[in-house]
Amino acid sequence: MASLAPETQVKPVLLAPVALPPLLRIGLDTVVRRHACRVALAPAVSPRSPDVAIFEPSSLHDRAADAVLSCPSIALSFDTSPWGLRRARSLGADEVLPVSVDPAELVAAIERLARRRDEPAAGGSDPAPLPGALSGREHEIVCLICDGLSNSEISQRLYLSINSVKTYIRSAYLKMGVTSRSQAVLWGVEHGCSRLSD
Repeated sequence: MASLAPETQVKPVLLAPVALPPLLRIGLDTVVRRHACRVALAPAVSPRSPDVAIFEPSSLHDRAADAVLSCPSIALSFDTSPWGLRRARSLGADEVLPVSVDPAELVAAIERLARRRDEPAAGGSDPAPLPGALSGREHEIVCLICDGLSNSEISQRLYLSINSVKTYIRSAYLKMGVTSRSQAVLWGVEHGCSRLSD
């Protein structure tokens, strides 16, 4: 079988393990080694941001949540009950898979999410969304981020659960085309987010 020329070879999907217990991490390392031409683990420091994040919902903490919010994500969940699925989705998971998932199915899900990220939005491919593309609640939360509030402070200020705040932030990040809190602040300043009156 002829190999592809270097310039036409497809880069593997860059996968960021965010909050995985040690045994799940070992299993993921094994899957990635077996499918190295399709998936690669993101190094701690990399010029390229990850294409997909993967986490276990009960292990996710606030600092790790920003990494999940910054790109499409998969939750590997021990709890596949309806409540467990809702919880994983509220933490920002685009897909929820049981920890017992078949490795080939996991790799296919990772590739599917990476492709979805690269597809232009329906109705056009405008790279710079207008402020009006954010919902009222998303705009309000971005303004509070610009004011320097943490997720917990936003949750208290708006009487929302921390999971709802994270979901709104993730949705806003996708619409704004940003992948970090600092980028969200820059976007917010450029698009007129100002301090909300108390």
